[in-house]
Amino acid sequence: MRIGIDLGGSHISIGLIEKDNILYKNEHNFSNEEKDNLNNVIEEFLNNEMDSILAKVAEEEIEMVGISVPGRPKNGFIEQASNLKVSNLNLENIINKKTRIKAYTKNDGMCAGLAEKTYGSLRECENGVFLGFGTGIGTAVFLHNRLEELIRGAGHMIIEKNGRKCSCGKNGCYETYASMKVLKTALRNKLGENLSSREILKLLDDEKILKEVEPILQEFIEYMAIGIANFARICSAEIVSIGGSFVYYKDILWERLQNELNEIISKEGLKVKFNIATFSNDAGIVGATLINSL
Repeated sequence: MRIGIDLGGSHISIGLIEKDNILYKNEHNFSNEEKDNLNNVIEEFLNNEMDSILAKVAEEEIEMVGISVPGRPKNGFIEQASNLKVSNLNLENIINKKTRIKAYTKNDGMCAGLAEKTYGSLRECENGVFLGFGTGIGTAVFLHNRLEELIRGAGHMIIEKNGRKCSCGKNGCYETYASMKVLKTALRNKLGENLSSREILKLLDDEKILKEVEPILQEFIEYMAIGIANFARICSAEIVSIGGSFVYYKDILWERLQNELNEIISKEGLKVKFNIATFSNDAGIVGATLINSL
C-alpha cells in the first residue's frame, strides 16, 4: 500500500492507495481565511491524516508517500507555484518528521497524467496528453509511452497577445481564459459572488439560468478547445485526457467541448480521441503513488 497526497490551489487531499484502488480518502477545501495561513493549515491536516491512516495500517505496510504539488518541486520544496500562496513549504519534511516512510514530490499535472497513463484514459495510446483544468491547468505529455518531463506548463502558454494579466506575471496565459477558476469567477460575477462551486452547479440545473449564462460558457469552451487542440497538434496525440475539477461540470460542459473540438479537428484532419479522466479529480493522489516507479 502507498499514500498519495494532492495539494492544489484550493484544496488538499490524501488517500491510502493499493494499485488503482483508493482504500481511504479525505480532503480539505481551503477557506478564504485559511489562504493567508496555508503552511500551518496544510501541516496540521497532514499530521492529523497520517495519524488516522497509521491507526488503521502499520507503518511497515506503507511502501512510500507520493506528493503531488503545483509548480516545479525541488528537493521537496514547492517553487514557481503562482496559484498557491505558500512560503518555504516542504511536504516531504512534514512526512519525515512524522514517520520513517520515504516521501517523494512531483508536479501535480504529471502525477495525474501518470495515473491516467498507467491505469486509466491514456492506457491505449503511445502518444497522449493529460490536461487538468482546476485553479490552474496541469499538464502531462507521453511520447512513445514515456513521460516527457520537459514538456509542461500548458496553463502558461500565451493564447492572447496583450491579454489578461496572469498570476505568473505574464499577459494572455491560457489559464487566464480556460481554468475552472476563471469560469467560476465569471459565473459568480453573473449569479452571485458568494456562491460555492456546489451552489453554482445546482443553479445551472435551471434551464432559465443556463440560458442566461450561455455566452459565458461558450466563450470559455472556445478558449479551452484552442489550447487542447494546440497540445494535440504539437504532441501528435492519439488521446487527450481531460481532468481536474472540470469533471464536476462535465454534464454541462463536456458535450459543448466535444462539439468545439470536433469542429477544429475536422477542419485540420487531426486524428485524436478526447476522453474524460478515469480517476476524475482523484488522479493526483493515485498518480502520486507512482512517482518512484518511473
